[in-house]
Order: sequence, then C-alpha cells, then structure tokens
Amino acid sequence: MQPQSLEENGGRETSMLEQLAKIDLVALDAAVATGVAGERARRLLANRQRLAPQRPAHLLLHAHSPHEEEQASAAAARLAPLVAAVHLRRLHSRTEVAREALALHRQLWPVQDEAQRKARLLLLIRRGGAGRPQFIAPFVGGAGTTCGAWTPIVAYRQGRQTWIAGTRPPEEERGAEPIRGFLRGNYAQGVCPVECSFCYLRGLQGMGLKSVALNLEDVVPELEQLPRGSVVN
Repeated sequence: MQPQSLEENGGRETSMLEQLAKIDLVALDAAVATGVAGERARRLLANRQRLAPQRPAHLLLHAHSPHEEEQASAAAARLAPLVAAVHLRRLHSRTEVAREALALHRQLWPVQDEAQRKARLLLLIRRGGAGRPQFIAPFVGGAGTTCGAWTPIVAYRQGRQTWIAGTRPPEEERGAEPIRGFLRGNYAQGVCPVECSFCYLRGLQGMGLKSVALNLEDVVPELEQLPRGSVVN
C-alpha cells in the first residue's frame, strides 16, 4: 500500500468535516455516554460545535434502564454547553432509536425535505445494544459461492449456534457443520462520511442512517479469543 499524500488526507478530512457540519441531530446511547466512550462522544460534539457554531446541533440522549437514566442525566449536564438543547428519552428498546430521532427531527425542522432527513442524523451507539458486542463474526452466507468453495473453514454451526473455528474444544467441532468463508470485522456501520475511494461504504452514501459504535474496547476480548494467525476482513 502506498503512503497517502497530504493532499489526499486533507481532502478526506475536509469531506468528513463537511458532512459533520451538516448534522442537525446527534442521538447518543446512555450506555456509551460515560467513560472512554463518552469522551469520544464529547469530542465529536465539540468538533460539530466548532464547525458550525451559528447552527448548533441538538442532542437526543436515550436510556433503556434506571441505571442508564442516571448515566444520561450526568451526560446531559456535561454535554449541554456543546449543543442547542438536550432531549432526554426513556425508550423500551434500542430498535426505537432511529424512529424517535426521525420524529424529533420532524418536530424541530418541520420544513426539511423528507429525503434529506436521514443524512442529517448521526447515531452514536453501543455495538451489541444491551447484549454481546460481536464486533467479529463469521460470514456464513457463502454456500454455493466462491467463498464456499476455496476459502478456509472459519466457523462451525450446530443447530442455532454458530461459533468461530478454534474458540471451542475440538470435540465440539467434530460434531458440527463446518463453514467456509472469512471473518468479518464490523467496525463501520451504516454510512461513513469520509468517502475514501477504496471503501465499499462510499457506495452507500445517502442510504440509511449514519451510525458509529463508540465501545471500541469491547473488540479486544474478541481479538484475544481468535486462534493465532486469524485474518479478519
């Protein structure tokens, strides 16, 4: 891989900052509103404020348990100076977040073109919701394709359970169905605003909501569990 020129890096940074400046509403999961993940959220909101101080973004802080409500209240006090307003919500499920964010955006910007609303939302999430993060997962859809013919065995399946090869005792693997393919790392989700020329996510611009997982430390235990020499795409 050739090193990138300053001009190339500068162009991508400019594109990313332009996209961030257009964000009207940031939704932040209370589960990642504190600690190291919360500091990432604070830096992002500070950058958004710096880029377009005349048009500050709104913050939707959503909680899903009494403990998370406490986290949300603490985060709201810390982040309020960086946004136009903080909107606290208690939601039953994380599947409601996108709908709640769109409804709030319609309330705050009623004349906005509907086709453009999703491009003006940014969801800061916890990968895995309230369950396991699962940053790394086997690609299990290669049956009958090239991936299913020559790629190595990367996982085993038994009933409804699928696990990465080498993470369970050999006797369990002997009685399970082997799966060929590759391991997929889910670091990017939704639409990335950077627009790097080599990334497939570039083709998804304008489709769906932009989501960024802030709990990156949770990937470390998954990496440590992988057999030595594993390759993750």
